[in-house]
Amino acid sequence: MKYQPLIESRAFLGTIIFLNSAFGILKVSVMPSTVVSNYVYIPESRTLRVTFVSGAVYDYKKVPEVIYLEMEAAFSKGTFLNENIKDNFEFERIE
Repeated sequence: MKYQPLIESRAFLGTIIFLNSAFGILKVSVMPSTVVSNYVYIPESRTLRVTFVSGAVYDYKKVPEVIYLEMEAAFSKGTFLNENIKDNFEFERIE
């Protein structure tokens, strides 16, 4: 699934906003991390798409929005992902 950039910000807490006709406006969180490059939550399908520093992209299925919000607040995105998402939700490797 490809998204067209609508607005782009390169601030330290980096957020890139994408426009996609199927989902509306999505917020992609970009942060300094040794594991996670960026992630986006698609509320309509409850999908958390994670792009790793390695370039691998995974969709985690049926993730409640509260889990996404907790990840947003977590200091270490990689640690949060390992402890709360990886073994708890179905996933599919996209790239």
